[in-house]
Amino acid sequence: MKLSDTSIRRPVLTSMVSLALILFGAFLIVRDISRESQTMRLKSEFVHNVSHEFKTPLTLIRLYAEILEHKENLTAEQRSSGFQIITKESDRLSHMINNVLDFSRIEMGKKEFNFEAGDLPALVRDTLESYRYHLEKKGFTIHTEIATPIPETRFDREAMASVVINLLSNAMKFSPEHKEVTVRLRHQADRVALQVEDKGIGIKPSEQKRIFERFYRITDKEAPETRGSGLGLPLVKHIVEAHAGEIRLESEPGQGSLFTVILPLVRPEDPPEKGAK
Repeated sequence: MKLSDTSIRRPVLTSMVSLALILFGAFLIVRDISRESQTMRLKSEFVHNVSHEFKTPLTLIRLYAEILEHKENLTAEQRSSGFQIITKESDRLSHMINNVLDFSRIEMGKKEFNFEAGDLPALVRDTLESYRYHLEKKGFTIHTEIATPIPETRFDREAMASVVINLLSNAMKFSPEHKEVTVRLRHQADRVALQVEDKGIGIKPSEQKRIFERFYRITDKEAPETRGSGLGLPLVKHIVEAHAGEIRLESEPGQGSLFTVILPLVRPEDPPEKGAK
């Protein structure tokens, strides 16, 4: 019995479709496994790097606490210096912990902001002053260009302080040689622009979009202190966008980086907002 072309093509076509579906299914499985493996690797690196980050301030706190406890012949100046280091390192540790907690709240959709009208230049100056110890300890020269007066702005004080500290911390990590950082605050029509500029290693164009992804960290042999949680810049981006603002980056490898946070100014008729997500 001679089979027609149609009767032959039908099972062949069916087999080809089945094979295509099997291959597509295999591709999806491999992709999911790859994504899960990548996620597990990122989580593992995150735990390792955060543990390392926490270890440094904890070590210094313990060291100076033991010195103050056991050394009896310390001068008043030495004791004061020891207490200052413990206080500053405690603040640094608290900031790291808050970064992790804030990001966890963001992931769960529970991060809330308390928007109130306030003096943004004063907040930037106060935050920079609180972080000055860490910058100077690393040998950094700090320049400030904070314009005044700047109209009253509505913002979450704790969140905006976190933005400044995270950008300063980022500048420190990626400036192993030319240790210079500039903080600017400018009034531009109906907006205010906060800038943090460094003279570090810069960021490759291929990595500039990825630095705001969670857990993503630039790895560069020229910057030995790039280890970190990978949460700082994603947290900054979330905070800025929650303030109806935007963050911009200008950077060239070997020329440093300039981060610009642009926030809208408060209008007199705007009602205060509490608990905004």
